[in-house]
Amino acid sequence: MPFTNPDLRRSLLPTVDQVIRYLEMANRDNTNNIKRDVRYLMSFLQRLLEADPYLMGLVQTRKLACKSYKWNIRLPLQYKITPVEEKQLAETKTRFMRSRMLKLRDNIHDGILFSMDAVNLVWKNTPLGTMVIQKNFYDLTELDFADEPEGLMHVETLPNGNFTRTLLDPETHIITRYNPLTNRKNFIGSFMRTIMLLSYLKYYTKWDWRNLNTRHGNPSTYATYPEHLDANNAEDKKQIDAVAEMVEKLKNDAAAVFPEWVKVIFDTALKADHTNSFKLFVEAANTEMSVTLHGQNLTTEVKEGSRAAATVHDGIDDLIIVSDLSIIEDTYTAQYLRKDYQLNYGEPRNDYFEFYHIHEEQYDYESNSRALLNLMDPTTNKPIVPIKKSEVYDKIGYTQPAEGDEVL
Repeated sequence: MPFTNPDLRRSLLPTVDQVIRYLEMANRDNTNNIKRDVRYLMSFLQRLLEADPYLMGLVQTRKLACKSYKWNIRLPLQYKITPVEEKQLAETKTRFMRSRMLKLRDNIHDGILFSMDAVNLVWKNTPLGTMVIQKNFYDLTELDFADEPEGLMHVETLPNGNFTRTLLDPETHIITRYNPLTNRKNFIGSFMRTIMLLSYLKYYTKWDWRNLNTRHGNPSTYATYPEHLDANNAEDKKQIDAVAEMVEKLKNDAAAVFPEWVKVIFDTALKADHTNSFKLFVEAANTEMSVTLHGQNLTTEVKEGSRAAATVHDGIDDLIIVSDLSIIEDTYTAQYLRKDYQLNYGEPRNDYFEFYHIHEEQYDYESNSRALLNLMDPTTNKPIVPIKKSEVYDKIGYTQPAEGDEVL
């Protein structure tokens, strides 16, 4: 069963001391009879998505970017497919869709972002062949790295709070294990652990900002009195107290009468300073998180470098997406399609089917149009080199007219 973190029952996020304890428990190496315990850390990392809408947006954007790619299943291109294999391929695609295996992309992505994920697959003979009829999911608090490089452990929390660890069977599970720090054997948490401090500090800074707004949400109001008045003198104290009452009335009623010698000051500087400081900190934290998860600052404004900077940023983000797509492809191919083929057809003639994404080339139509003009002979208005019509339409973003279409 999933682990319930007692520290988070009455609090959205833990304290700093509790976070330090989570890291200490997760960093253990299972020696000297002291078990590594990642349950607290993983519950905290998942809770960050509830506390930080911006972080949730970054995670969703990264997942949706991969989902936007079309996909397919095929025999590896180096082999010529036979009629028998074409029939097998069609059947494989049907089982894949009927089993709704595509939904596991989110789980694989969680494995990348949180360092691990696992799904138990239940196979059964059906009229369509042997296929997945049920999927059992694990909460991230139920998983831990195994000693094997690619393996995961199932962490079962007992009623007394202790836990047991059992190796997951790769034959019955889709397992994702990812570590961006290759020199850290047991770096549990992946990218979410890397950015947790930024999100955590941003959350508690919001509460500090709220408290400041409570105290200074309206401009602070105070008065000065002549230097010769002595607060220790009874008569002078009466005058000072009278002024204090007037200030209190002004704060509550926005109206008060003061002696001519009293100077009332509305202090807005403090409010402006703490508001600006909070804004700058949040922007800096969001930028750091964006760079970690997307390789760029995901804002609508590119302040420096304009189009060139945006192009570089898009290129970096594309590389991250391609890396995620590659992990998704490898996981489906090695852990699902291989098993599906073995259960239904035995060993393949050449190789197993593979899952892949379709990378549609993105064209800069404006640049391509200018390049095409440069290829035209101004005297004949024809290209100086032979060019396929279909490629011209494709490169400039237009559809080649079909026979019978009305054209300009």
